[in-house]
Amino acid sequence: MKELLDNKNSALFSKDFPIFYKNRIQKTNNRDRYFYRSAVDGALRNNQVRAVGYIIDHIVKHQNHHVSSFLFQKNFPDLLDKGLDVAGLLRSNIFCFTFDYDEWPSTHTDHQPYSRPYNGSVFDLRHSYRTVFHEDKFQSKGEADEEAIDSSKVYKVSYKINMLPMLGEYVQGSGPDKEMINEGQSIMDMCIQSQQQKPS
Repeated sequence: MKELLDNKNSALFSKDFPIFYKNRIQKTNNRDRYFYRSAVDGALRNNQVRAVGYIIDHIVKHQNHHVSSFLFQKNFPDLLDKGLDVAGLLRSNIFCFTFDYDEWPSTHTDHQPYSRPYNGSVFDLRHSYRTVFHEDKFQSKGEADEEAIDSSKVYKVSYKINMLPMLGEYVQGSGPDKEMINEGQSIMDMCIQSQQQKPS
């Protein structure tokens, strides 16, 4: 694994064509059902801790995008249990979804950072600006209002979603297809327990 993911091969790596992704595998006992597994899952199942470390380093360096976060959705507790260094993973853009939708204002007169909860689907986010920022001061300005604003006091806005909460317990799906993911897992508890297990 180390040789394959070595920096001397970096010219062959592309963000457009990731090496690590989830494979769809048909269940043996029910041919109509599938499950998904990645190389990270396989290496963890076989206790190949060093290989998982190389894979994580590669993903952080060459697949540093929120799409790769799904590789760690169910196995993050195992990474901590095995003592793997996840600092680079947490500092990367893998658990940070930056977006720029036409339906969301790109400038504002307020330069303060704001944090808001969002529990809906990422796919519905495009049309959820008024749900997330419901206060009057965040309403979009009309053309008449924009002309009255001093252009030197207009700031570029960037929007980001922290995707770390998906590592803890949450409900996926709706109606009869609801499924509890990572049941009983708390990201904060995992981090605290991981710190306590490290030798001093």
